[in-house]
Amino acid sequence: EMDTVMIVDDEQYSHDFYNEMLEVTDYEVLSVYDGNEALSMLDGISPVLVVIDYLVLQNMALTISRTDGMCSGYIGNIPVIIAGNFSQQVIMVQTYLANRKHKKSQARFTCDT
Repeated sequence: EMDTVMIVDDEQYSHDFYNEMLEVTDYEVLSVYDGNEALSMLDGISPVLVVIDYLVLQNMALTISRTDGMCSGYIGNIPVIIAGNFSQQVIMVQTYLANRKHKKSQARFTCDT
């Protein structure tokens, strides 16, 4: 049973990128193109990480609990990463998964805005 990373983005290049980046790892990418569809799916599955595009987030019936300047939060107990800047988002995802692999305590992500 592979761990799943859910990518919520309406741009195909983002899904392609993460599929390529994670295909050599133990993670499976679940691609979702609509934010509210992603929310309903989270009732039945528990990915290890949800990555939400900032623009998609604007149309979601969701308030992420996060402190000012943070690009991470939780939906229930599932970690969420949000970043408007794609390259920053990728670095945050890589950092999160690397920390998880080495069982380090989770680094708090900060945003360079």
